[in-house]
Amino acid sequence: MTTPNLDVLLGAPLAAELVLRAGGLVALCKLSDTALRMLGTDDFQCIAGRSRAKQLHAGLLLKAPLFSEVFGDEEEADTTDLKAAQKGVAQLGRKCALVAKADLSGACPDGSLGEMEREKLKAAFARLLAEGKVTAEDTQALPVPFVFVRGETGRHKRGGVKERKKREAQQEPVSVVSKATQRVRMGVSEEEQVRQLLQREDIRSEFAKERAQQLLKESRKRGREAAHDEYDDLQSISL
Repeated sequence: MTTPNLDVLLGAPLAAELVLRAGGLVALCKLSDTALRMLGTDDFQCIAGRSRAKQLHAGLLLKAPLFSEVFGDEEEADTTDLKAAQKGVAQLGRKCALVAKADLSGACPDGSLGEMEREKLKAAFARLLAEGKVTAEDTQALPVPFVFVRGETGRHKRGGVKERKKREAQQEPVSVVSKATQRVRMGVSEEEQVRQLLQREDIRSEFAKERAQQLLKESRKRGREAAHDEYDDLQSISL
């Protein structure tokens, strides 16, 4: 089965080697772009080649002329563009998976799809090298320090773990039965689940403790005296 688009993208020898290593074009199309990128990782003989393949997480795709022209091969690899090369070989793996499926379906037999994706990759590789963020370490700027000025109102801080625990402590505690019924079983009514839970000794003891605490709290509250009106006695006088 011919692979015109893959031949244009990678070159005929490398495309044939890639298909052979995968076990055929159908098997190659079944691979993900990451698995396709890892084909032939152990084929590098020299130490520099194995080290570069390990750093870039790729195998045979590192031999692609399109990739080596921009990022160099194992003999003349530039370590400053390591992150750019990692992103570039990942994009190359995705494009290879795309054109391989196109070759399997018989689309673009003249290789026009492979040529179009090749031009896109050239522009993407040049853009990766031009970006300054790729070669630099991923750092995050620190926030501007807050300077307190006398007379100004302080800014409200965001609630952290302490504030969350304080809010949870101020809320009313959830009853034991409510906690036990939070996980609802399918096919059983809520009343039946509550009845089964109340038959358990631990639930009944905890429920009795909560009820006793609630009654104690209510008994400590001072009851309000009934309002006394000075004209109540006059209403009972009959004329």
